[in-house]
Amino acid sequence: MANEKLKSYLIIVLAAALALSLIGFRPLLKAYNEQFRHGTLAGIVECVRLASNELLSEAAMKIACASSLEVRLVASELTGLGGPRKVGEKVSLGASLQNKRSDTVFTWLELELVQIDKDGVKKSYSAFSRMWIEPNATFEYLEHIDGLNTKDLEDFEFCDNPEEDKSCWSWGIIDARGVKIN
Repeated sequence: MANEKLKSYLIIVLAAALALSLIGFRPLLKAYNEQFRHGTLAGIVECVRLASNELLSEAAMKIACASSLEVRLVASELTGLGGPRKVGEKVSLGASLQNKRSDTVFTWLELELVQIDKDGVKKSYSAFSRMWIEPNATFEYLEHIDGLNTKDLEDFEFCDNPEEDKSCWSWGIIDARGVKIN
């Protein structure tokens, strides 16, 4: 009787092992990683390991994995100076950003440039980009702003007080995403 139960368990275990070897362990490992390591650097490391192949570089895989495992972060953890940059006839939003956190990697940012005309009417432009800002590191951000050219910025200075000033511009971080180091 005990031999029959042992035999049945052994058959079930061997059948499960055969099924897993035929379909592969990777889909199960990927699902586990996404479920239990979401929002962590360990999740990105494991994702890159599981997804590695000869067609994409490790840097490309890191970006792809970060986009699927990142979480929304507090944007105020980044500080720095920035503003519009004239590049030919186009305008980019540039910033030197410092990650003040020792336990966070920022992987995606959206910045906003607000232009306030002489009548106090605000017009917003945004730019977003993938990046990799390690803890306590500085990152130079520069992203083109669609719909804005250098003539649009003539006669505009930085706003000291965006709620009261006119004929000026201000900038800020709208959204930040990344992962925690565990």
